Amino acid sequence: MPPDGTPGSWAIAELTRLLGALAPEPRHWWQRRSRQTPDRAVDVVATLASWSTQQLITVDAVARWPRWRHASEPLPPLVARGDLGACLLASMAPDGRLRAAAVAVLRRHSAPVAHRMLALRAGDWVGPIRTAARTALAQVTPETAPAAGPVLVALRDRAHGADALAQYAAATQAALGRPLAALLVAAPDRTAHRWAWSELIAAGMPPQGLIRLIEDAEDQWVASRAIAAVVAS
Repeated sequence: MPPDGTPGSWAIAELTRLLGALAPEPRHWWQRRSRQTPDRAVDVVATLASWSTQQLITVDAVARWPRWRHASEPLPPLVARGDLGACLLASMAPDGRLRAAAVAVLRRHSAPVAHRMLALRAGDWVGPIRTAARTALAQVTPETAPAAGPVLVALRDRAHGADALAQYAAATQAALGRPLAALLVAAPDRTAHRWAWSELIAAGMPPQGLIRLIEDAEDQWVASRAIAAVVAS
């Protein structure tokens, strides 16, 4: 995110750029005014995969502003053809029908970025979209869990967020035989990293493991939680 820009302005610029890559010719006056030369070489899939969890959540919120209802008009035919980049963007669209169509395509993909976007929709206010996303997320793999998990952790305090995370954690344990927290301790996302260690500590780490964590943890927040657990034991 540019140091002199707000999260909303950055998200608007990114949405404009990505929509422009899929439909390079501006169709509306605000696209012509806000976009400079279209970046036809932009990789929509790689861009969405590269964003931090918080950047992704910010774009998801901005994507439902009224202006994007018209800006997303080029997406339905691309979604109907199964274009992955278009489906990733359309899964954030203001129109619930378009989000549902995008989720129906994304649930057939095993790419981590697809599961990352499905994690956003696991808390969608439209019930059928929420259910479809969660059903797809249940097909957990070692590659998709680190992509979807941090998004679900970040949204756990929002409406439908806690149960979405609980369901995903249960599905991860059933599919992989490992707790979700164990897969997220190395997550670059700080919120997911701290949540993971908190869960593992709360589950009852042995004293030797806690002492090693105190010695090795680069995050003092994690070390303090381990110290508290040792003192309480």
